Amino acid sequence: MERELYKRAKELFLRICDLPDEDRRAALDENCAGDPELRAEVEALLRHHDPSSAETAPLSPEATTAKREEPRIRSVGPYRIIREIGRGGMGVVYVGVREGDQFKRRLAIKVLKRGTDTERVLQRFDLERQVLSALNHAGIGRLFDAGETEDGVPYFAMEYVEGIPIDEYCDVHRLHIDERLELFSKVCAAVHYAHQNLVVHRDLKPGNIIVTKDGEPKLLDFGIAKLINPEMSLVTADPTAPEFRVMTPEYASPEQVRGDPITTASDVYSLGVLLYELLSGHRPYRIKSRVRAELERIICEEDPERPSTALSRIEALDTGDPTTTKTVTPESVSRSREERIERLRRRLAGDIDNIVLMAMRKEPQRRYVSAQQLAEDIHRHLKGHPVHARRDTFGYRMAKFIRRNRGGVAAALIIVILIVAGGVTSASGWWTAVEAKRQAVAAKQEALTQRDRALQQERIAEEATALADSRLVWIKAMSRTFAPDRDEAARDPTERQSSSDWPISVTLAQLELLSGAAQDDSVLKRELALGYNRIGDIQGSIRGRSHGDLKDALASYRKALAIQQEVASRTRRDPGLLRELSLTHLRIGDMLKRIGQTQEALEAYQTALDIRQGLLQASPTDHIAQRDLAIALSNVGEMYARLGDDALAIRHYNRSLTLREQLAAQKPEDLQSKRDLSSIYLRVGGRLDASGDHEAALQRYTAALTVRQELVEAEPENIAWRRDLAVAHYFVGRAHLRLDDPEAALPHLVQYFTVMQQRVWLDPESSRARGELAGAYEIIAGTKGMMGDWEAALEDYRKLQSMMHPLVDEHPEDTLHQLLLAASYEGIANARAELGDLTGAIEPARDAVTIYEELADADPDNARWRERLPAAMLNLGIRLVKADRRGEAMQHLQAALDRYEALADRDELDATGRSGMIETMHELSKLMAKLEDGDKALEYAERAVQLVEQPTPALLRDLALAYHLTGDDERAIENATLALTLLEGEEDTEAAELREVLEADLESYRR
Repeated sequence: MERELYKRAKELFLRICDLPDEDRRAALDENCAGDPELRAEVEALLRHHDPSSAETAPLSPEATTAKREEPRIRSVGPYRIIREIGRGGMGVVYVGVREGDQFKRRLAIKVLKRGTDTERVLQRFDLERQVLSALNHAGIGRLFDAGETEDGVPYFAMEYVEGIPIDEYCDVHRLHIDERLELFSKVCAAVHYAHQNLVVHRDLKPGNIIVTKDGEPKLLDFGIAKLINPEMSLVTADPTAPEFRVMTPEYASPEQVRGDPITTASDVYSLGVLLYELLSGHRPYRIKSRVRAELERIICEEDPERPSTALSRIEALDTGDPTTTKTVTPESVSRSREERIERLRRRLAGDIDNIVLMAMRKEPQRRYVSAQQLAEDIHRHLKGHPVHARRDTFGYRMAKFIRRNRGGVAAALIIVILIVAGGVTSASGWWTAVEAKRQAVAAKQEALTQRDRALQQERIAEEATALADSRLVWIKAMSRTFAPDRDEAARDPTERQSSSDWPISVTLAQLELLSGAAQDDSVLKRELALGYNRIGDIQGSIRGRSHGDLKDALASYRKALAIQQEVASRTRRDPGLLRELSLTHLRIGDMLKRIGQTQEALEAYQTALDIRQGLLQASPTDHIAQRDLAIALSNVGEMYARLGDDALAIRHYNRSLTLREQLAAQKPEDLQSKRDLSSIYLRVGGRLDASGDHEAALQRYTAALTVRQELVEAEPENIAWRRDLAVAHYFVGRAHLRLDDPEAALPHLVQYFTVMQQRVWLDPESSRARGELAGAYEIIAGTKGMMGDWEAALEDYRKLQSMMHPLVDEHPEDTLHQLLLAASYEGIANARAELGDLTGAIEPARDAVTIYEELADADPDNARWRERLPAAMLNLGIRLVKADRRGEAMQHLQAALDRYEALADRDELDATGRSGMIETMHELSKLMAKLEDGDKALEYAERAVQLVEQPTPALLRDLALAYHLTGDDERAIENATLALTLLEGEEDTEAAELREVLEADLESYRR
């Protein structure tokens, strides 16, 4: 749509660009009637083609009339005026040439408004004109002269730059984000050059940065603000006075607004505001009033939202012209950058957000040191290197913490800085020095006589405590710096640094070093264990954003567990430590579950459950203990379900449900309790679904959906709640599919798919988000197949496959990824078969069987794989039958039946498995009938009928055909007739085809 608009605008522009101004306006009126977007695009192209046209030939007749009424200025000092090119708060700008200049070099003549302190201005000119005119940089418009008119009005003569403001240039040329960053870096270079020459701009804004037709930016008015009055306090001025206009509030730094001394840091701040606008299309603050108190409150106190978040705003921006405003919408921002808004949001989130906000920090000393450093960070980002800008939440809090503490804390801060810089060796040396001093203290303490100890015990104790505190601060700082708390970070994936940025190897090396040095200090050891757990969360947590490295995470969690168990063995019963132990067991269970060690996962979860039962017995009214126990119960229940023990699974789920209902009733305002309740509704619904009671499952899923809708309504900005709501939509949609109602399922599944797609856009590196999106593709594809759109289903299955191959390659141990890859193969096989490609369906079906065999062999205790494998074998057998490869078909169908019978012997055959077993016997009976083996066909048909309460027409047809082959036509006619009776009233294609076959069968049986 955007490309079409631009194409139309460009065609119209080419037709009218050489017309006189009046004809241009008429052509615009005629061709853009009722289409303001088209007119805006054409006008932007016209301004770029002829920058003076916006000033010399306004597009509105009213503006033209007003312009003609003004007296024309023919000269300013020694300069002959050619035309006016712009107006601003300080004055009017003209194009002129110096009288007698044989080269006729055009200059921009800026004439200030009356009311400025002319005497002071001219005195400043005499002192600083030489400095400003010496600024010889390609990105700076030079100041050549200054003086006053015959009427005593100050003016400046500057280099004339043909072009348009940088924001318009970026939008007209539809520059992408990287192109805007490169252009902005050139602006930073010019600003830095001026700063090196002791000149501060003070009024950096788009209108003062012109981009030429060659795409080179030029800074104008550099130093003019400083020349007018470097000592003035801007916020005390009359908003209509010229000196107030020197500070453009939208781009002014907090120190400018307060009237504090201005340094180069003020220009860095304004550059941050400029970058914010170039990237997002919005300004960071919504300034509606020029009242001093309001300006100071907004600019000095309010924190701007991230540029990536601002993209969603719709607002009208002040253009500086009281007669016009510029409306910015997500669509206009997307169009001017030729990028989808979701992709733009993802592009800005993370490093770019951090870079912009670091440049705009309220405290000058916390911004980039220079414009050059700002440009360098941009270049680092463009090259894919880590940037200096980071979210300041931890660092700022830590700085405040250090100021509240003394002694060893300062040393701890130094070592944190060394670690961030990669100084592992220096950090190790620091720790060695601390340990040496600790040992010296211990030796000194041992050597003292009893009398000396009595005199110096207090001093030595204080020294030893300070050392322990310093080590504790270091461990906390180090582990939390490199591994932020997963619960906090999970709220919004865009708030986090890319997990690949964390120097995990450095942190692990330091943790190993500190593990040996902590010795018998239980406090330090507990912090070390928390550090290992946080590193494990970054490596492979399945409950938040991580690298997806499950085995690495498992190793870190086990190190944490070993440390905690050691401390627990030497410590009296400590509820806090026991809870930490249970959390680590849960983390280990998560990893074992995903890498396919189901029995071991159950043991880990059961240990956590035992610990938490003991904690609740000790504190039966503790809400945290109750919630912890409910979580452990549902985890254990899930493992029993995977092991095929539905009775124990339901028992644990019901206990968890009871606890969560009690907590929700006790604390109805607690959103987390509501969320917990919705989770157990989904678990219970899953067991009902597996048992074949899809109606009851749908009721549970719908209850969970209702609760989660309430959560989103309570906190609409909470990303975790929105993801949870999408998951509930998934289960509701799946239940509708199980009830053979794809039309009812589709809206819910589209909701799920949309949210999962947004999560990947926001966080493309997250293996969890990518896996969830893959799951959405799987169920959407299956739904399209059920609705008969097999072409679309095949396309989605192929997308699923292309997503899963890299994930499986990256994390081969993750069974969920392998499961989804197998599902893509099965889906492709089914879609190809439905589209008539019988041969092409065989290989993907075979690939699915291979994956399930590998999963079942690696985790033989997992009932999930024991059920999936025979289903895949059945699917392959059906594909082989249809391709007329009967020998192979018989082999795979019989193997599937053997697997189903093994499940039945273990009492693990749920409703889905029972249906699969019946379908396998049905296919075998048909195959034996084709091979004219009546006895075998009858055996399979009779066994299938015994497993159902009411035989289906298809099974009755199997019986009839088998009886016919064995010579019992009477019973064949009886079963065929009954099948036709059951088909009465059925109008679908499948029923019509079976009816036709049965009628033909009856004719042959009666002959």
